[in-house]
Amino acid sequence: MRRVLKKDGYVFLLWNVFGGDEFDKEMADLKIDYRAKKNQKTSGITYKERADNLFGENNYNTNKFDNSMEQTFEEFCGGMLSTSFAPDKTSEDYERFISDVKAIFDKYSMNG
Repeated sequence: MRRVLKKDGYVFLLWNVFGGDEFDKEMADLKIDYRAKKNQKTSGITYKERADNLFGENNYNTNKFDNSMEQTFEEFCGGMLSTSFAPDKTSEDYERFISDVKAIFDKYSMNG
């Protein structure tokens, strides 16, 4: 980054951080379940560790912003189908995945 960054330039790293409520817990459980079916592993590296590795320990500023979203089921499902752990349409787990996503959406949606 130092090679391409202009003098006195800035780098912004953005992550969607989930956690803290029941919706996020159910989404995390869904991800764990379907990652296991694909034998996918996570790196286990935290966001802080990634930033420390890039910029040096605590050599950066952190800001948090609300990132609430309003989506229809089609939009929500489309986003879920774009994840690396989502089964493709030919998978025997595809219909179950859609059903699991729909159940979570229905449980937490407001006015559809």
